[in-house]
Amino acid sequence: ATSRSMATPVAAVAAQLEKFKAAFAREDLEACVKLLAELKMGMLSFGSLPPAAPSAPSSSQQQELLLAREILEYGTLVSIKTVDIPAFERHIAQLKVYYADCGSPPAAERQDPIPRLN
Repeated sequence: ATSRSMATPVAAVAAQLEKFKAAFAREDLEACVKLLAELKMGMLSFGSLPPAAPSAPSSSQQQELLLAREILEYGTLVSIKTVDIPAFERHIAQLKVYYADCGSPPAAERQDPIPRLN
């Protein structure tokens, strides 16, 4: 077994998000788009995302929700930088669910500006 397969899905996605953040900081949009696709695939392993999000998430479920929300926020920012309007609209629609309906995990630092972009 490889170390990657032994990591929890959340830990694996969190590690991948750190790689994404480094690419985002260097404004390597090509790498960002590729890593974002991988991050979204990783999110599929999360069991507590909408529409199945619990009203009172456990600590591990809240970690999944926060990670997914951050990925979608970055997806919104990448779609702006790459001028991908359909992707921007999809990310905004998905984020609205996290901001409004997901047992409201702690406020996101990008929560205020992102919906206003729509």
